[in-house]
Amino acid sequence: MKNRILTPQNAQQIINAACPTWRTILAKEWATNIVLRQNNEIDEEFYKEMRSACTASQHELFDSIFGKDKRLISTSDLAIGEAMMIVDPNSRWDSAIISRIWNEKGKDATFVNMKDPKYTWTPSPKFNGIRVKLTITHEEVK
Repeated sequence: MKNRILTPQNAQQIINAACPTWRTILAKEWATNIVLRQNNEIDEEFYKEMRSACTASQHELFDSIFGKDKRLISTSDLAIGEAMMIVDPNSRWDSAIISRIWNEKGKDATFVNMKDPKYTWTPSPKFNGIRVKLTITHEEVK
């Protein structure tokens, strides 16, 4: 995951919009760079911690500064026939497309790797990703 760069002006905007608890944390973290007019580098873990504490208006501010985040879902969010692309740069499954293919009442769901169907998971794997739409193309066989 990449670190994010925050200008002194944007850092000040975030501090101004923060609740008192976060305002203190962010001021301690960023004050020196704001005063020296230097950018702040924010690692992904701290960014996610800040994002998870945001109100709706703070999310809008973050969207304007950093851009919109990909809305990640988990495998449990998929219905039968739906698919997702795994987003996990630290996993060998990053960018794999998996689909929920089976769920018998009272039993665990089954998922399949669409690029390599020999890989299936039951019970649900603990992947996060973005929802994708599967399309089928065909060509007439002569």
